[in-house]
Amino acid sequence: MQALRTISVFVLLLNIPYALADSGSSAKVRKDKFVQAGVHGGVNGSGSNFGLFLPGDNRIDVSYSMSSIEFLGLTYKENLYSLEFQSFLGNSFYYALGVTQRNLEITIRDFYIPETGGVTTYLTSKGQSIGPHLVIGNEWQWDYFYLGAEWVGVISSSSWKYENEYPDGTWTQSETDYWDKNIEKAIKQSSFMGLNLTLGFSF
Repeated sequence: MQALRTISVFVLLLNIPYALADSGSSAKVRKDKFVQAGVHGGVNGSGSNFGLFLPGDNRIDVSYSMSSIEFLGLTYKENLYSLEFQSFLGNSFYYALGVTQRNLEITIRDFYIPETGGVTTYLTSKGQSIGPHLVIGNEWQWDYFYLGAEWVGVISSSSWKYENEYPDGTWTQSETDYWDKNIEKAIKQSSFMGLNLTLGFSF
């Protein structure tokens, strides 16, 4: 009997999001909202966002995200600036179409060189790309508080630029050609977006 009760409670908890979706409460609450502000974090970094509600259960949203990775002398930093149009197709499900600017900074260096007691930088690269993006997700609204999840998305690059510097002066032409090619590839390739959770307040 205890096992049956435990299973029943577990099943009930699993069905809470579906019950919210069926009730239509989020869609009703959104009708009375004007602006939204929140924070987010996930696979592609963390940041903040601001939205303006539009007629027809739509919204215009601007957001900023940043991420950074450091490993064995490699530093990779990415900043994303996005403007998008979001449209709800039900109580919580929505899709978003927009434009994203990606700013990349890549540095390769030695952390410590015993012979000199300092740090040598072998490569510094700065790049920028701009292109369209598509995202799908869900967002639940309770009075003034909201919780959302961007499930998956893709950012494409339609224009890009980059600049590489090799400060230590030891690179051969074939080595600089190799890194120029790979940096350009990283700047211009499409970027897939993973799970991103958002939360904040709407008024």
